[in-house]
Amino acid sequence: VFVFVFSFNTSPFYLGYGDDTSIYKQMGLTIINGAIPYVDLYDNKGLLFYLFYAFGLWLNSQWGVCLLQGMFLFCTLLVWRRLLKTFLLGEPHCFVSILLTLFSYLIFYQGGGYTEEFCLLFVSIPLMFFFESYQKQRDISFVQYFLARRV
Repeated sequence: VFVFVFSFNTSPFYLGYGDDTSIYKQMGLTIINGAIPYVDLYDNKGLLFYLFYAFGLWLNSQWGVCLLQGMFLFCTLLVWRRLLKTFLLGEPHCFVSILLTLFSYLIFYQGGGYTEEFCLLFVSIPLMFFFESYQKQRDISFVQYFLARRV
């Protein structure tokens, strides 16, 4: 709901894409139509993000990218909830903390569709591994270390 309401760059409730998100959408459409990024259409941003937009546009041209944004934010909030639980906060405290975090996130949101909101999940996962291992006073497992290094 947060992404569909506040992401005016990608939400189907608003008219169009803004600045960088227009470039991401154009490059995603370029990939879907069989063109080669950086050859047929050039921009200096990373290929992984263009592929992400291409996948979202392939799902649905109106709300596909917004849906993927919402899924990433939902997964990030699940990681944050698990992080808060490691500090032994009860469910009401976790809920209020996440709402306050979303409110402060909204202040810097800038219309959504940018790389920062997708990277937030990949920054949060290693933090979760660290704080869980610190709380339980045990080492990080090999799988967690591998995931944290790859993320």
